Amino acid sequence: MKRLIIVFACTLFSVCFSLAPSAHGQDLNLQAIVDNAQNSNDVIGMGAIVMHSDGRYQIAVAGERVVNSHDLVREEDHWHIGSNTKSITALLYGRLVEDGLASWDATIPELFPNLSGEIDLTWETITIKDLFAHRAGLGPLKRAWFKDRRMNVQPLPEQRMETTRDLLRAPPTHTVGYYRYANVGYVIAGAAIERILSDERGRSVSWENAVQEFVFDQLSDPKDQRAWGTGPPQNGIQGHRSPFGLGFAQSAMGLDVDADNPLALGPAGTLHTSLKAHAALSREYLIDDSALIPPDLRQQLFEPYPYPEADYAMGWAMYERPGTGRYYGHSGSNTIWLSDIRIVPEYGIVVIVNSNHLNWRVEDAHQDVLTAIFNHYETVMLLEGD
Repeated sequence: MKRLIIVFACTLFSVCFSLAPSAHGQDLNLQAIVDNAQNSNDVIGMGAIVMHSDGRYQIAVAGERVVNSHDLVREEDHWHIGSNTKSITALLYGRLVEDGLASWDATIPELFPNLSGEIDLTWETITIKDLFAHRAGLGPLKRAWFKDRRMNVQPLPEQRMETTRDLLRAPPTHTVGYYRYANVGYVIAGAAIERILSDERGRSVSWENAVQEFVFDQLSDPKDQRAWGTGPPQNGIQGHRSPFGLGFAQSAMGLDVDADNPLALGPAGTLHTSLKAHAALSREYLIDDSALIPPDLRQQLFEPYPYPEADYAMGWAMYERPGTGRYYGHSGSNTIWLSDIRIVPEYGIVVIVNSNHLNWRVEDAHQDVLTAIFNHYETVMLLEGD
């Protein structure tokens, strides 16, 4: 699978513990790990969290909110999580299934009865799972779409339905059933969610309102419930981009719409949130009695599709590591931020690493942090086995 990326950068040297920061009795020095990765790779700002299934967590941040500002990253800062939004959109659809409003076997025509007679016949056997697993035969959105949507003032559900209608009138542009990463599949899925809820309630419902109601509002901590938004974070840390595309001389992108993709792309990757809120949501995958993600839904979201050997599920990539077994993760970037998440059932932990710019050194910094954390827990497990 191609390398996916998402980075977070920070320069405040502090650690936050909800409870004692131990991994089965062995201390994890997350701050030292993040400090070293940030300093060694010239990351502007970086943050990481390790949260256990029982709620214990550590946060470590390092670096600056804005390059050369001397304004240090803070633990509560929000980070853009890019394509890590995808698993949350799949989870939102799963919540509708749990409530009897949707089906995992729904085909494209069944998802869009309002487009009856307009959908090309090729789409008749393609399902919502094909969209979530990037196997619906879709390709990248054209540059003209981004330009148009950035300037479009129509309500977002109307923009997503218009995009869906335009795409479904023609057959898929690539081979159906083969993995091909496509953001637009999640735009279509978002439009389906909006159509289902709008029909059920008799009024327009946006993906943004739906994900807040069905997912974020179900978290136990009110601060985590409120710690979500779309587009660039509106205060504190900023994303950065190289003015010449070289990846090094980074400039802060500010807080306006040009600092992110068009909001119509929302279901595919425009969310921002805090490290704590993102980890708290992801921790639900590790809790067998979770009301938000019960075991049957977790299995559906984590199940490789369309066959057991596949390496992608419903917004999650499959990973394997000796001594760790299977774990799940994703990376997200709008080319301005980078965010990596891993859910590791064997260790009972969620790991998130974020940065506020993107180049190959930021990718290396993330990998350094992830490797150090995995090595720590592997060692702890071996010691406990003795």
